[in-house]
Amino acid sequence: LLIVPAATSRTIAHTPFMMALFASLIGIFAAMAGIYAAVLYDLPVGPSIVTMLGICFALMVPLRLIGRRKP
Repeated sequence: LLIVPAATSRTIAHTPFMMALFASLIGIFAAMAGIYAAVLYDLPVGPSIVTMLGICFALMVPLRLIGRRKP
């Protein structure tokens, strides 16, 4: 919960303040979603949170590439 939210937020943030804000929000979302998935599907909590962080990172990278396209 330290490196992946920061790396994910770096793909969409323009300033260090926005990067810190997005990293916090991504970490909170991933933790809540991972705990929810762990309870729902009877999975270990730690790997579920890490999986959610991986999904967030995997979704943000293509969004950045789409946003960079210039017509």
